Amino acid sequence: MKRYDIKSIAYYPGCTLRNGAEEVEKSFLYLCDALFLRPDELRKWNCCGTVFSLQQDALVYHLASLRNFIRAKEAGKRALLAPCSVCYNTLAQVLEFCRKNPESLRKANEFMYEEETKFNLGDVDVLDIVVFLRDVVGYECVAEAAKRNLDGLKISVYYGCLHSRPRSVATCEVEMPNTLEQLLLRLGASCVEYSMKNECCGSYLVVKDRAIALERVMRIVRSATCNGAELLVTLCPLCYHNLSTLQKEVREEGFKPLPVVYLTQVLAFSLGAPKEIYNPKSAPIPAFAS
Repeated sequence: MKRYDIKSIAYYPGCTLRNGAEEVEKSFLYLCDALFLRPDELRKWNCCGTVFSLQQDALVYHLASLRNFIRAKEAGKRALLAPCSVCYNTLAQVLEFCRKNPESLRKANEFMYEEETKFNLGDVDVLDIVVFLRDVVGYECVAEAAKRNLDGLKISVYYGCLHSRPRSVATCEVEMPNTLEQLLLRLGASCVEYSMKNECCGSYLVVKDRAIALERVMRIVRSATCNGAELLVTLCPLCYHNLSTLQKEVREEGFKPLPVVYLTQVLAFSLGAPKEIYNPKSAPIPAFAS
């Protein structure tokens, strides 16, 4: 793992954190401030492309991500930090594609405007929230800055797909990951293991076939609940949307929805954030009442 000075990292918010997942950005920036770390926001950033294109000959779909890496290079940065799971996965897969297909990268550089800075492999990397907290900040640093103990709160972490798939861009264990539990345990949580922690939530099928996404969500929720979870913590805005929204559609007698929050909200709570930073307005979490 490369080591990065915080000044060498550019913060890439992406579209979703500014439109619909503001809780992630607010809590993440609070976390950075509490740790006296504030990566510079990338100037003139653009959409990452949203999803990685599997078409091998359609380089145009990779240009959006490449332009963000170029903006970071021009700013003298060595890495992009993308708290959004979808952005991270898209940016990372574009980098991996370029590593495996240097001729495609050459063509992409030629496609850019003549005055555009050219991107070379090794110029800029991309980091997700897992790597940032574990390898750049350090779990012990977060724990030492904590102002609130999680007091044994029974948390199940939901990793989903985007931090372990494909293996080439994985930042946690592919099977039964537990790297974030190691951080939450330091903050006083009681982490609940369950079998569905890295199963797909249904992703964009929520648009095409909502019933399939609902079935996936309920398998995840039931698995966590049956093992004693009081709170489901996720990293991904799309997963958050599916997990929190689809539970409201369940009409089973006796079913009690499992509260869902972002990891950054839990960390902000632990680091002393005010309620408007960590408690979702739509579904306040009783455990975060203080």
